[in-house]
Amino acid sequence: MADGRRSPGIAVKLFVLLAAFSVMPVGALAWWQLTAIAESQRAQRLASLDGLASAKASAIDQSMANRRRDVERIATLMAPRLSRLLEAERELADATQAPAEPSEPLPELQDAGQLDERDEIEAAERAEEIPQVEEAPLEEPAEPEPPAVARRTEALETARAELRRSLGLILWDQADFEELLVIDGQGRVRSSTYSEHEGRTAESIEYFQQGRRATYVQPVFMSPITERWTMVIATPIRDENAVETGVLAARLNLAQLFGLINDVSGLGDTGETVVGRMIGEELVLMAPTRSQPDAILRRFPLAEVEQMPVTLAARGQLGRGERVDYRGDETLAAWRPIPSLEWGLVVKMDEDEAMRDSAQARWRTLQVALVILVLAVIGAMLVARQVVRPLRQLREATDRLSRGDFDVRLDIRSRDEIGELADSFERMVAAIKFFREHARPESEMDDDSLEAEEGGDEDSATQE
Repeated sequence: MADGRRSPGIAVKLFVLLAAFSVMPVGALAWWQLTAIAESQRAQRLASLDGLASAKASAIDQSMANRRRDVERIATLMAPRLSRLLEAERELADATQAPAEPSEPLPELQDAGQLDERDEIEAAERAEEIPQVEEAPLEEPAEPEPPAVARRTEALETARAELRRSLGLILWDQADFEELLVIDGQGRVRSSTYSEHEGRTAESIEYFQQGRRATYVQPVFMSPITERWTMVIATPIRDENAVETGVLAARLNLAQLFGLINDVSGLGDTGETVVGRMIGEELVLMAPTRSQPDAILRRFPLAEVEQMPVTLAARGQLGRGERVDYRGDETLAAWRPIPSLEWGLVVKMDEDEAMRDSAQARWRTLQVALVILVLAVIGAMLVARQVVRPLRQLREATDRLSRGDFDVRLDIRSRDEIGELADSFERMVAAIKFFREHARPESEMDDDSLEAEEGGDEDSATQE
């Protein structure tokens, strides 16, 4: 080169070329494979979470539908018993001509939407407190009751005992309920499996008001009887003429429901199910969660959780994807509504754990790709060396030939173009040697012929 600097040798150029053509496809394939693995794992995990969300939502819906049917069936069974009790009471009142004593008020039960987050349990317990009933001492009658009054009194007590016994047997057989109450049309508790509730009024309680029209499910609250979270299902009691005579209210045992919600099968170490309900401008969690067992009835302002999956589900939407949960963590989640309860359900798992298998697969793929790249580089080096070695021999042989060494030999056994070039070089060397060996004798013969001709010319001139 003009500036005296030597460019990289052909071996370097060939190695770089071969390595580039080896690394680029392997790198592109590895990148595509890593991306495909991540997307496939994400899609599979989301599909799995979506399946779990669908199954749980259906199971919860079915469970509540079964409880509603149970309550409606019990109401049908209690209808004739309540009618007999009311009829016996009317007959006794007619016989004695005495007005019924007004019942003491039953404190209203607050539901989840009315509880304050700071003292939700205490408020629920206060709301459910039932004052002890103090029965007035019986006074000795001045004179014996008339036979008609005695018969009607006995009939009333029999009807009341039959109603109470029926409720007790049903409660004993139904582990899903904590308490059963029969309330008449005026809101008075006629019978209850919790005796201290009898004789109270539930006229202002929401589940009584709603339950007179149709089956109603009250949100979660703390039961003062069992000190566990519960719900109330209320449904009308109608007589044989379909006339509403009262309300049957059933407090639910939520152990089975919460067990279903908090089942973590297929959810690894961080997966959990969250259910919530919109109450006003707040999202209220309706069950404990795996990561926060005390999260039930925890409230979140709508502005803070508007795009969270549980909020979307509570608003009737369903979907799946990557979302930030109520803890502020990145998760993969699937969500869907539970219309019968006006709940939203989300099944989620922390993204790090959800993509753990994908990360391991990507690492294995990367290891394989690195091995292939190393082998490709080694192969490029070997190929470059194999190609350049005979060229170097040709260069060295050419240098020796230029210095007059005609005994040069090439040890090249290639059958490709380089081998043909080596054969041509050896033929060229042989030809040069041949011509050099025969060039001197012919020159000397030419000199002798010239001298002979010159001698003949001299003899001719002398004779003349």
